[in-house]
Amino acid sequence: MLINFIPYAKLLGMKRVEADQQGRWLFLMPPAQKLIGNHMIPALHGGAIAGFMETSAILHLIMKMTVDHVPKVVDINIDYIRPGLLKPTYSRCKIIRFGSRLVSMEVICWQDNQAEPIAKARLQVLVDKDLSQLNS
Repeated sequence: MLINFIPYAKLLGMKRVEADQQGRWLFLMPPAQKLIGNHMIPALHGGAIAGFMETSAILHLIMKMTVDHVPKVVDINIDYIRPGLLKPTYSRCKIIRFGSRLVSMEVICWQDNQAEPIAKARLQVLVDKDLSQLNS
């Protein structure tokens, strides 16, 4: 599986779980002590959540497109909505718009209930391929 070739995805313990009706994959980051940022709560480190969402977006693009190179995130904005507790954490990606070389995406990250996200991200990703081959 593609995730096994990305060291940071392996560090986070990421797994691809399923695809919905629109073909968007669900990714899982299992709880791990090494990902805790606040030991008092305990809560996941914001960088682990951000890295999980960014890696999810890149993997989503790679699986949806025929690319020659790994897509590069050129801009990311993250809204941290609530603490990410030491629980299984999920993300789902959505392609919003694609231009000649940039893809706009959003990623939602949640734990117990998808309707109550812990974080949301908006990304601009540079791809080195003709986007007309996108498998939306």
